[in-house]
Amino acid sequence: MKRMPFFLMGVCMLLLSACSPDREQQGAELSRTYCASCHVYPEPSLLDKRSWFDGVLPSMGPRLGMTFYRAEQYMYNTSDALVPKGLYPKEPVMSQEEWELIVEYMVHHAPDSLTPAPVAEIPVRDDQFEVLTPEAVNDHPATTAWIEINAEKHQVELSSGTPFLYEVYDQSLRRVSKQSTTRVLTGRIHQREGGMTALLMGQLTPNDVRSGQLQRWKAGTGAPDVWLDSLERPVDMQVTDLNGDGRQDYLICNFGNFTGSLAWYEENADASLKAHPLRQLPGAMMTRIVDVNQDSKPDILALMAQGDEGIYLFVNAGDGKFESRPLLRFSPVYGSTSIEVADMNGDGHLDIVYTCGDNADYSKVLKPYHGVYVYLNDGQWNFSEKYFFPVNGCFKAQVRDFDLDGDIDIATIAYFPDFVGRPKESFVLLTQTAPMQFDASTVSCYAGGHWLTMDAGDLDGDGDEDIVLGNMSLGPVNMPTGQQWRGTPSFYLLRNRAR
Repeated sequence: MKRMPFFLMGVCMLLLSACSPDREQQGAELSRTYCASCHVYPEPSLLDKRSWFDGVLPSMGPRLGMTFYRAEQYMYNTSDALVPKGLYPKEPVMSQEEWELIVEYMVHHAPDSLTPAPVAEIPVRDDQFEVLTPEAVNDHPATTAWIEINAEKHQVELSSGTPFLYEVYDQSLRRVSKQSTTRVLTGRIHQREGGMTALLMGQLTPNDVRSGQLQRWKAGTGAPDVWLDSLERPVDMQVTDLNGDGRQDYLICNFGNFTGSLAWYEENADASLKAHPLRQLPGAMMTRIVDVNQDSKPDILALMAQGDEGIYLFVNAGDGKFESRPLLRFSPVYGSTSIEVADMNGDGHLDIVYTCGDNADYSKVLKPYHGVYVYLNDGQWNFSEKYFFPVNGCFKAQVRDFDLDGDIDIATIAYFPDFVGRPKESFVLLTQTAPMQFDASTVSCYAGGHWLTMDAGDLDGDGDEDIVLGNMSLGPVNMPTGQQWRGTPSFYLLRNRAR
């Protein structure tokens, strides 16, 4: 069935405006009851009317048992065997009239369009970083899904999604190895006795197929041995001894889709792995290991996306037990993408640098709250926002002292930037010039690729931090098409000239 022409929505709004204040109050109360039952309440002002009416509400309605609005039938899939039971209730949780009150309230109080965040023109500067590209020429579109600087070996490691490849480049950007993989590699390569471990995602696109794996690669041959199978789109992994038994454990973000989890996997004496779920919800995006109470036990900082978005702390209570609490929670329309930790203001406490900008879901509009945030730690692991720089579609940040002046700077990439109005925000360097004051700049290659991933590290061993930008030339974009990046390299190196 065709969707309702958008102009007819105005009729609904006129009807609402003629209603009694009691009816509008009912809509407000119902929306706060049902739209905050699984996540932070999304204020109507966070999206425009069309995004609410044509995108978000039609996708949320079926999860409440509401399958239509007036004459409009919502499209959703109940026949897929991978859709978890209970996602779409058999019986509505409210009446049809209550759902109509929610829809009309949310749309009525939403703006016609979102006002862009004010930001000055970003200057191009190539004095601090030299822009370099690898010698190897791609015989396939650049589809870099993961990239990392191995400072110890002075190498760049990366994976490609089409075809499935793991590649290694030396500090002169000559490719020194190229290896086919069985799936998309998305996690760090970790050295272990007799070889390495690698995390493989499975399919890049949203799905609930349990095709992710943790593999062991044998030294010398690279032959894979599946250690963990049937993982739910794993996207991040940390390796450390979480329970103090002297063996390395594996903390994995199983991002999933409708289902997923954050879990750690204990390596037993016989080399088998035992799963310990920490949070059995989809959206586990990234973790960082910290020590919040200086007891020498590794605690976990985790970023959750996919609906119930937020940053959660898991304090290590010993013997493999963790106590969790939320540190920060975000609206589900934020599209959380990354976290990093660093002492941003020099007070001795670890602060959080957070980015949001995933714009590939139900509201593909530029959002003024997308960007990079700094949350300061009061010393008791309570956080307050101190700094925000707007970046449409911001996808990742790296925090380092790039100019070696003693304070921490921020480098960011955007996968969904404003390609027309603000293309330079695709890569932004925020240099801290005074306590919590930053100057923004970019580099000449800002439009040279479609930046999905990045890393920072001292590639050449000269004592300053270099940056690599991973180019995913294919994939969902609002504008322009992926043809713009045809023939572009898999990555760019920004070689730091601070030393």
